[in-house]
Formats: sequence, structure tokens, C-alpha cells
Amino acid sequence: MHPTLIKANIALLEGLPSEAQRYLQEYRSEVAPNPDPDLPLVLWLDAHSRSTSEAVVEGLQALVSQVPPDNPYARMAQQYLHDEATYRSPTPPAIRRQPLVLAGLFTLIGVVVTLGLIAIFNQAQPKPAISNDDTTQTALVPTSGVPANLPDLSQTLAPDQYVARYPQGILNVLALENASQRVLKNADESLATPIAGARFYALKLNFECRGGICDQPPEARISLALDDGTQLEPRAGLSISGEPALQAVALGRTTAGWVVFEIPLVSTVKSLVVAPRVAGDFEPITIALG
Repeated sequence: MHPTLIKANIALLEGLPSEAQRYLQEYRSEVAPNPDPDLPLVLWLDAHSRSTSEAVVEGLQALVSQVPPDNPYARMAQQYLHDEATYRSPTPPAIRRQPLVLAGLFTLIGVVVTLGLIAIFNQAQPKPAISNDDTTQTALVPTSGVPANLPDLSQTLAPDQYVARYPQGILNVLALENASQRVLKNADESLATPIAGARFYALKLNFECRGGICDQPPEARISLALDDGTQLEPRAGLSISGEPALQAVALGRTTAGWVVFEIPLVSTVKSLVVAPRVAGDFEPITIALG
């Protein structure tokens, strides 16, 4: 996906439809190829960033008229329009209530399907809040012993420059953190320590599912290639403090999260290798990190 469309999607998920429209206009005028393979996505984003429900319907009608009916965005638009028509039909309120809920739910699903869930969607996961009424009770609960304000040493990357495309999905590297000091053990949420002579190396990944149900994202074997030719897979049972992990998603949905590797102090990371879980599905893909 082009980075301008990623920006438009993020703006829409942040509740900034006018900003999303600005990015879409920029994409159309300066970037969009002819023909545009991302036209269904562009029309979907355009429709859902309009200011009124009537304009949204008009945008989805335009999508349906320009996109093949078997396209996922066309099917979602058709379902939305069907639910909207059902809701607006002259039926008793008790009967209309369910289509209204379905239409609202489908709108929410459609916005997330727009592929930019990138980091925004996962970072927006609910975090426990402490109110004044809960202060006393919270103080009685034992803490995990993890120090507050662990240093964030991560380096943000341009996602369109660190990407792998394969039959099961699209994988982008959004950030890396060398010698991370905020790695936790999932079992008890205590601070993890690398073995003697090693360090933690973490990657923030964004994965878009392209194959039905993706219950083990990124649906591929990933490993770090080091300067000595060694390849190391992620360490199980580790996570980054306060950050999400990759979650199971379905076709068209995205998930973003961190994976943690443990590598020797004396080694340098050269690349991320993405290989098929079943030999022969696709040729291994190398994403240079060094």
C-alpha cells in the first residue's frame, strides 16, 4: 500500500475525515497510477471520510458501480447499502432496530478493514484507568515489580521501505529497538533479562491478512539474519512493556505488534528473513535492516 494511503487510513481511524480527504486528494493528483490497483480502497476511504450519512451512501454507490462485484470492498459496500436501505424502509421501530445495529457494526468493521490499522488501532487498546475511588483498593494490590518509565529506545522506520508481500499477507516493519530494556516475561509480567553476553532486539510489525483467517500472524517463519550468517527466530513468551502483540485477524484486517529476539552482544543484525511455513509456498524474502 502506498504511504499516502496509509496516512489517509490513519487519519480516518483517528477521527480526522478532512485530513483523510486531503491525503486522498494528494494521492489522486500526484501518485495514483492509471489504472490504479488500489482504487477500491481509495473509494472506500473516500466514502467513509465524507461528512454526512447521505454522502457516505453516495460514495459507496460509486464504489459498487466502479469495482467488480467479487471485490471485498464491493461486497462490504453492497452489504452496507443493503442494511441502510432496510433501516430506512417503512417498518415498525422494533423491526428496524436490528438493521440499525448491524449497519453501525458493519461500518466499524469496514473502517478497520481499510488496512491502516497500522500502529494506531493496536495502540488504542484500553488501558486500565485509576479513579479516585479506586486509589485505596489499588494500593492494596501487589505490583509486578516492573520499574516505571522504562526507556523507549525504539527507532521508527518508513513502512513502505521495509515490506514483504507473500500469498498469506503483507508484512511491514514499523520500528526496531536494539538492546531493548523494556522486555517483559508474559508468564508473570516481570522484567526479563537477556542471558550473559546477549541483548534483546525487538521489531514492531504490521501484518495485513490476505488469506481467509490468519490466526498465527504473520503466517510465515521470521528470523533475524546476523553478520556471521546465523539466523535466529523470535523468543517465545516475551513482550514489550505497554505495547501490543500481533493478534489473530481475518481477510483484509491488519494487526500491529512487537516481537522480541535475543542476539549476541557482538553480533550485528543484517536483515529480517520471511520464509514460508510450508516449503515451496513462496521464495524467502529478505528485508534489509542493517
